[in-house]
Amino acid sequence: MDGIRIAEEGENKYCRAGSAEIALGLSASDASEARIQFQDEPSKIRYRILGEWEGITLAVSITNIRNETHEISLVPDSSDGEIDYGVFPQTPFGQFRINVQAMKNGKEISPVAEYVITRLNRPVFWGKDAPDSFFGVHAEPISNILKALKAGGLNWVRLHDAGGQYSLWSSIEPEKGTWKFFDPELKNYRNHDLMIYGQLGGSPVWANYYGKGGPKTPSSYFIRFCAPTDDHLPDFENYAYQMVKHYKGMIQDWCLWNEPWGSFFHKGYDPAHDEYICFDNQGAAYAKVLKAAYKGAKRADPSVRISGFGTTSSADRFTAQIVEAGGFEYCDEIDYHQYAPRYFGFPGDGMKKGLDQTFAPIVKKYGSIGKNIIMSEGSSLTTGSNKGKPLYGIYKYVLPWKNTENYHDAGDRIVRFLLAYHVSGVKRVFLYTTHGHRNLTRCSFQLLLAGDGYPHPSLAALSAFAQNTEGSRFIEYRKLSPEVYAAVFEKSNGSSFAVITGKKTGRGTVHCSNPGAQAADLYGNPLSFPLKYMGYLQYITAPCPPDKLTFNP
Repeated sequence: MDGIRIAEEGENKYCRAGSAEIALGLSASDASEARIQFQDEPSKIRYRILGEWEGITLAVSITNIRNETHEISLVPDSSDGEIDYGVFPQTPFGQFRINVQAMKNGKEISPVAEYVITRLNRPVFWGKDAPDSFFGVHAEPISNILKALKAGGLNWVRLHDAGGQYSLWSSIEPEKGTWKFFDPELKNYRNHDLMIYGQLGGSPVWANYYGKGGPKTPSSYFIRFCAPTDDHLPDFENYAYQMVKHYKGMIQDWCLWNEPWGSFFHKGYDPAHDEYICFDNQGAAYAKVLKAAYKGAKRADPSVRISGFGTTSSADRFTAQIVEAGGFEYCDEIDYHQYAPRYFGFPGDGMKKGLDQTFAPIVKKYGSIGKNIIMSEGSSLTTGSNKGKPLYGIYKYVLPWKNTENYHDAGDRIVRFLLAYHVSGVKRVFLYTTHGHRNLTRCSFQLLLAGDGYPHPSLAALSAFAQNTEGSRFIEYRKLSPEVYAAVFEKSNGSSFAVITGKKTGRGTVHCSNPGAQAADLYGNPLSFPLKYMGYLQYITAPCPPDKLTFNP
């Protein structure tokens, strides 16, 4: 739909906003429903002129991710045609804004039509599963969104706010003995080759405090995260058994609860103070539920992986309580969350220190963690639902205000966040979230997609990072100048890949002397040596082993 008319009742004829209007769209291709084209597909966009087209000229403006603009004047020979936007050979990746307006006798006879296309390298695991992938996210099972995420290099989804209704106990067994499974919705994730990290958690009212006469909370959202009472722990174990059994072959990985260190895992509600009542020993109470889930899940499928703890950097006491209660013995992997609107991705950025502090109780008792860590929810863009910045991307005429967003900063922050976890040895990261889009002014926790639900430039930044680091192994940081570093990786074929990174204030010149070395910007667009690091990430690839990679700052 390209136009809407608001009129008096009964006036149902559509009236153009001019003697002509222009509709823009993509021909059907692998990810066109997400407004994405891959580099091996023609860089063309379709147009259709509605109304007058004979004798007109189309004024076409093409703008790339670097805000460079190229203008074209076309004389159409019919109402339908194509525009080749591949006019920037040195900027093949990122986003392109196409603006088209009909002109006649030097006058504008149509509004400006606008369309944004995201152009990416075809991801490593396009069209297939990637169970060992590092890249995860939160998303609703909406086709064009899942297509966009897979195209950007994301291969896992976690069920919580987005998709949590398909796995939480309150949805699955709303009445005791009445089971409801959401197979079509979960199959939609798998139909897009996205692996599922399910959540076992929550409780129906019949199994918790609220069902025993406790006063109701004003938020129905938190009712479902009330812990089951002790007499219903066998029912929770049975729920875990039923879920793992039902989805065997579809979901192999499950986390236990969401953020159980706070009100997401409560035993009651105090209406006088409008607050949730937590346990005196929150970790020990959680450990009991973890044990029940683990026993039920393993009874259904001994090979299933259960993640426990659900902790965070500020909850080291909660972590210690779980350890003291023996909860470490009832999980295969460790679940962790982190929100921190800071710049990461360089030595001393605080990421590793935060991880070490959080899991110190485990190391103290067992000598080492010895289990994989999964960062299943977090972001470096925001810490709260009212603190996220609107994501406009490169839209111009679509917005009734001037676009002042620094979209490079959003992409850089997200990739730095991922880089910091990658070098710290974390198994997988689930960014939060892509389901927070409502409109272009309100984006709670939103990332990767703009407020309209279509790709933001930051998705292109993630794509470039994933393209090179998927399956790679971090080797070391090398200091190139006081605030500039190279994070060196070994790729699966033995070649080198380096992320030129550092503090946001860092400045430096970087050259790579290896034959065949190539450089690229944040979005994967080619750059020439020497590189000028100005605070945004850059990349170097070289056909040599990491120990042979040579930098000349």
